[in-house]
Amino acid sequence: MGQDKKQLTKLLKFVKDLYEDPDNKEFAAGIQSLIGSGISKSTVDSEKIEEIYEYCLEKNARDQAEGLYDEFPFESIKDSLIEDYVIMERFRRKGDFLNFSAHLFLQIENICNAICSDDRFQEVYSRLIVADVPAYVSYNGGVHNRYSDNKHTTINKLIFGDFEVNEKGVDKKSLALSKLGMFDKVKCSLYFAAFGACMKSPNLGEWIYNTNLIYDIYLIRCQADHRGGAITENQEKRLSIILPHKNRYYALFFSELTYFVNKITDGKEFTDALVKYAQSLVEVEEEYVVSSVLPSALYIKKEGNQPELVPANAYSRSITFEKGMVVIATSKGGIITKVKPRQ
Repeated sequence: MGQDKKQLTKLLKFVKDLYEDPDNKEFAAGIQSLIGSGISKSTVDSEKIEEIYEYCLEKNARDQAEGLYDEFPFESIKDSLIEDYVIMERFRRKGDFLNFSAHLFLQIENICNAICSDDRFQEVYSRLIVADVPAYVSYNGGVHNRYSDNKHTTINKLIFGDFEVNEKGVDKKSLALSKLGMFDKVKCSLYFAAFGACMKSPNLGEWIYNTNLIYDIYLIRCQADHRGGAITENQEKRLSIILPHKNRYYALFFSELTYFVNKITDGKEFTDALVKYAQSLVEVEEEYVVSSVLPSALYIKKEGNQPELVPANAYSRSITFEKGMVVIATSKGGIITKVKPRQ
């Protein structure tokens, strides 16, 4: 009990100092509404002290939320994101893991819905998904310099994997971005808004880790909202891992929220270039000169540029290419799709 009194005395002194600071008028008004007139150690009971303590924590949580969302690009939803953050922290203090996760995911969901309802990202999505553009960019370039890996991974394949048709049998490529399922929206938001469609192949591990962790948060949110219904064997396995170790997952889930928000915030600088790239996805024919012919590779270059490796499926092996030969290269979105000798 002596230790409790000592802690309460420190809290009272801390609150009193804040209360009397002229720069904290809003805080002082909040404290005043809780305890009436005046602050006195002898008159404030333990219940009031708990209220004051909670008020201080909520103010701190709101300050943190405002800091996290300070430069967030979607202004129209910032207030609701901040409110959900404060509620999320309230449930964390109460030790309510399910509702903590639910309000954390609510922020991610709100962000994804805003991104997927944005006309700019809808245009980007519709053009890049349908065009089967390679998912990765090369090490030395921006959004235009696409790189086809040995699996020929397209954006469509990266996001939808083997599930290119939804539960109603509709090809997802034919749907508006805003009509996709929630988890597909999460992956599109990460790819287009967070990475700016500029993922390099080594980023794949980061992509998988973060999409899987958001899926874990989604699973817990469904438990909190009783939306889960019948769960699959794999979902049951994930829940059996997460729920007994919820203290660890408080930290993991919170770190995912900050990662997601910061990536979306930082990604806003890529948006204009991404939109321009999507709008440029028309076929272009240009003259190149063959710079090198190898048994299994063909390199061509434009004057003043570095040689480019021609994709293996973009030229016919039945044609004899020679160094110095002038060729016509067809490209789409910066990717060479066909090379043939100039007639």
